Amino acid sequence: LLQGCVQRAMTPDIVNHLAKILRQQGVQVRISESEGCCGGLHFHQGERKDSDQMMRSYMKSVNWEQADDLISSASGCGAVLKDYGRILGDEEAKSFAAKVGDVSQYLENFEFNKATQYQRVALHSPCSLQHGLHLEGNVKSILSKTGYELVPTIDEHLCCGSAGTYSIFQNELAERLLEAKINCLMANEPDVIATANVGCQLHLTSGSKIPVVHWVSLLT
Repeated sequence: LLQGCVQRAMTPDIVNHLAKILRQQGVQVRISESEGCCGGLHFHQGERKDSDQMMRSYMKSVNWEQADDLISSASGCGAVLKDYGRILGDEEAKSFAAKVGDVSQYLENFEFNKATQYQRVALHSPCSLQHGLHLEGNVKSILSKTGYELVPTIDEHLCCGSAGTYSIFQNELAERLLEAKINCLMANEPDVIATANVGCQLHLTSGSKIPVVHWVSLLT
C-alpha cells in the first residue's frame, strides 16, 4: 500500500483502515516505512531535474519488485505514479508503473459492508481520478454495491480548487472554486461528502458544514 506524503502526515488512518479491511479479505499487505515522495508536486511545477531524481528514489524506497500490486489510495499521487513510464522513459519505470493501480480498481474484486450510519453520500471525484486515471465510475459502483445512496451532484467534472499546490499559490481563485464545488455537492442534502484524494479532502473540509471523508473509510 502506497501512503503518499500528505496523506501519511494528515490522514494516516486511511491507509491503516485500508490495510485492515484488505487483511480481513485475506490479502497480504505491506507498507514501506521508508517510502519517500513521489515527486508529483515538483513535476507539476516544472522542476524536472528534482522530480526525476525523486521518482527514481521513490521506486527504490518502496521495494516494488517484491509486490504483485502497488495500490495508491491518493488519486493525485496515483495519477503521477501511473505515468512514471512515460515521464522517465526507461524499462524499470514502465515495469513499476504497470504494477500501480488506484485502490478503487483493486477493491472492485471484493464485497464490503457499510462502516458508518451515513446513508446519503455526495461523491467528489478528484480531477486526478476523473481526468487523469479515468476511473470515477469505480468508486460509485463500490459504494452503491455496499449500500450507500449516491445523491446527484451538479457539474461533477469541475475542480474543487485544491489541485496540488494551486490552493496555496492561487488562493483567491481556489477559494472561489471551493465555494462553487461545495454548493454543487450540497445541492441534494447529503449526509457526508466522500472523495478519493487527500488534498481534495482537506480543501473541501475547510469549506464544508458536513463531514468530508475518504471514500475507503465508508467500507468495513
